[in-house]
Amino acid sequence: GLDRREFKYEFTFIPTSEGESRVVNEIVKEFKSAMLPEYTSGIITNAISDRTLTVPDLFDIKYMYLDEGYRTRRNKYLNRITSCYLTDMSVKYGSDRYTAYRPDDIGAPPQNTSVTLNFQEVEIVTRERAEKGF
Repeated sequence: GLDRREFKYEFTFIPTSEGESRVVNEIVKEFKSAMLPEYTSGIITNAISDRTLTVPDLFDIKYMYLDEGYRTRRNKYLNRITSCYLTDMSVKYGSDRYTAYRPDDIGAPPQNTSVTLNFQEVEIVTRERAEKGF
């Protein structure tokens, strides 16, 4: 009856240039791609192709901060997370009303993009693991 832990993260991107709009678009595409399986390319027989799906990408999420010397450190105030799958993603373009920047060669980039990412851990975290910071 134990479920795997789930984590939800929400991000809002407000690009201020064409370059930033392209970066936001690439971030959205990368997450969409990483959460989905793909068919393997193997062939079972001469007439039938393999319909086996690969496992989607795993994510290792860490909470970090910069110390006084600008070195990255793990934030031990926040719980550690085991490897996760991205189980769901939603993207909302625009806020109350959709507004776009001037069109470029791809299209008209939105002025505001909100992304919600839902992750689920692969492992069940036990009391022993929780005592180690998970």
